[in-house]
Amino acid sequence: MTTTQVRTATQNDSARIIALLQANDLPTSDLADCRPEFVVIEDGDELIGTGGVQAFGNAALVRSVAIAKDRQRAGLGSSLLGALERHASALGIRELVLLTQTAEQFFTRHGYTRIERSSVPVPIQATAEFRSLCPASAVCMSKRLA
Repeated sequence: MTTTQVRTATQNDSARIIALLQANDLPTSDLADCRPEFVVIEDGDELIGTGGVQAFGNAALVRSVAIAKDRQRAGLGSSLLGALERHASALGIRELVLLTQTAEQFFTRHGYTRIERSSVPVPIQATAEFRSLCPASAVCMSKRLA
């Protein structure tokens, strides 16, 4: 029996994180420049989930929460998001913002609400994800952290 482990990503995880994001059709072209902090879920030696935050003072952009396609719908996304929120809190982040095309219901279940893009902190609006990587049709959501 294998057990999953959630931990903060290291530089050694970069290639596996990018591969998982690409397998889930999520943007990776700006990751080297914006350098978000990632958490990962591993099962043995296999990286099966990841999510990141790109911090801007006390607000952050949630980047690319992804679970391996063959491991989805098993509660791993909820575990990963909880770990990512705890990591963000530890960094002093008080508000998380995200864009999603496919996971609005998932994030709603975890306390995120729809907001207008124009209400997002200006530094987050200036990111590549907001400007060009995510289409205008993506839903913008946020959550205040305790």
